[in-house]
Amino acid sequence: MKLSSTKSPNCRSGYMVKDIAPRKVGDMDDKVGKELTAVGEVVKALQALDPDSRARVVEYVFKLLGIKWLGPERAVLPRDETVHRQSGDYMSGPVRTEFPVTDIYQLKEQKKPRSANQMAALVAYYLKEIVPVNQRKESIGAEDIDLYFKQARFHLPKRAGVTLTNAKNAGYFDSAGVGQYRLNAVGYNLVAYSLPSQGAKERPGRETRRKKRLSEAHKNVKA
Repeated sequence: MKLSSTKSPNCRSGYMVKDIAPRKVGDMDDKVGKELTAVGEVVKALQALDPDSRARVVEYVFKLLGIKWLGPERAVLPRDETVHRQSGDYMSGPVRTEFPVTDIYQLKEQKKPRSANQMAALVAYYLKEIVPVNQRKESIGAEDIDLYFKQARFHLPKRAGVTLTNAKNAGYFDSAGVGQYRLNAVGYNLVAYSLPSQGAKERPGRETRRKKRLSEAHKNVKA
């Protein structure tokens, strides 16, 4: 596109568009051909690797080339920037922006959950929002806690079912049938907007508060 240096009162930039040179079909075909060739070479190189290795390679290449992931499901900006986003039925607000997440370990490292309750919410968020569409789950159970806590290298609870119950009592989940729990708006907003926390302690769930009251009552009886 060629720009003349003539000022125009009707043009905000102060310049007039003189003419627009049409792009040649041959040039576009050549560009598309190069892109397809590059895609083929990348896919061929990654096919020899396991899924986790592929994810690490892609992440490293993104960082090395300074590429920001702008996929249809989540936009990623440089660190320490924020963006306000509408998120369907959930609250809109400032979202901490991170590098692309490709596995549960990376998500855990970014969000830094401080408790098993928060980690359970993070697992549900990962399975609902981040994994490929054909692998997504609307609810999670004890087997998901065992599997993804291990993959994230997060301390494994003695009883995964109890962890989900505690996370529900903390307000992060709704019951979704026998042994199944669905991430609710509170849990979603915790992972999407609040983590990593800035030193704030997690509010104890109802079961934790009940045990604390019983313990204090027991001490008073002894006294």
